[in-house]
Amino acid sequence: LHIPAENQHRTAHLLQTHGLQSGQFALLFPGCNRHGWLKRWPRAAYAQLARRLVELGLTRCVLIGGPDEQDDCREIAQLAGDCVLNLCGQTQILDIPPLAAHARLLIANDTGTAHLASASSTPMVVLCGPTDPHRVKPLGQNVSALQAELPCINCYRKHCEHHSCMQMLSVEQLIQHLYQRALL
Repeated sequence: LHIPAENQHRTAHLLQTHGLQSGQFALLFPGCNRHGWLKRWPRAAYAQLARRLVELGLTRCVLIGGPDEQDDCREIAQLAGDCVLNLCGQTQILDIPPLAAHARLLIANDTGTAHLASASSTPMVVLCGPTDPHRVKPLGQNVSALQAELPCINCYRKHCEHHSCMQMLSVEQLIQHLYQRALL
């Protein structure tokens, strides 16, 4: 994937401006398009995850997203406090691979930007609910998926009364998943 020099320079500037050191932060992709709200892990869970990752040794968690995710990222940043840097809406799409290359790990919902971020070799966990990880997770040996075990997984519904598939994924399950893969 060719990343233009402009995007590489912008990424270097973001890293320097915000004091982000390579391998010391997690890049979080808490959104997805506005019609795919069932694929979103709860905002409070992302905030709790950010706090836990910092407790476990990362210096910060960085939120990335576009216009459809600004409310999500704003709330996550408010809930998580200083351990989160909210760059939602401040990056261009081709800033994602170089930012991802500097992160220690990537956590994403089933979203298009996860596929772009997986162009880096940085380990990634994709959180899947109503979609089948065998079909939707980005390609690469650096990418794993986490999904709750429910009878209704992989339903691909656009409307749901309970949203259990994403609600049941806990921060501790994700942390355990990261430990099992020696990512923490």
